[in-house]
Amino acid sequence: MNRLKVFILEDDPYRMRIFREDLFEVADITHAGSCTEIEKFQPPYDFIFLDHDLGGRQMEENEDSGTTFARLIKDQIQNSNIPIVIHSYNQSGAQRMLDILSLPFAQWMPFGGVAFSHAIEFIRETCKNANTTDSEEALGKTE
Repeated sequence: MNRLKVFILEDDPYRMRIFREDLFEVADITHAGSCTEIEKFQPPYDFIFLDHDLGGRQMEENEDSGTTFARLIKDQIQNSNIPIVIHSYNQSGAQRMLDILSLPFAQWMPFGGVAFSHAIEFIRETCKNANTTDSEEALGKTE
C-alpha cells in the first residue's frame, strides 16, 4: 500500500488525535508541536498542515508561531507544488503565513470547517485511488 507523507505543525493534542484518526490508514505523519522541532521537517511531503497559534498563545505573534515556522521552511519548499493547508482559526495569522510562503497551493482552511474536512477526504481518496491504480497495474488490469 502506498502511504502518503504528511507533515503537521500542531500543538493541540485534541487536534492531533483527530488528524491521526482521520489519516492513520493512508498516511505516515510527521508531527511537530512548536518551532523548536524544526528539525522534524524533512521534505518532500505529499501534504503539509500548519497551525499558527502555538504554545497555548492565541491571536498573537511571537517567536513560536506558525509565522516563524513558515519563515523557517520557506526556502525548503519554495519551488514545490505541495498542497499546504493553514488550519489555524487565526485568520490574520494564517494570512501572514500565506504571504510568507507565497505558494499557489497554500490555502487557509480552519480546522474542522467544511473546506478542511474536504481536504482530509481528498487525502484519503488520493491514497485510495493511488493504491487501486497500483493494484490494477500489478494485476495487469490496465491497458
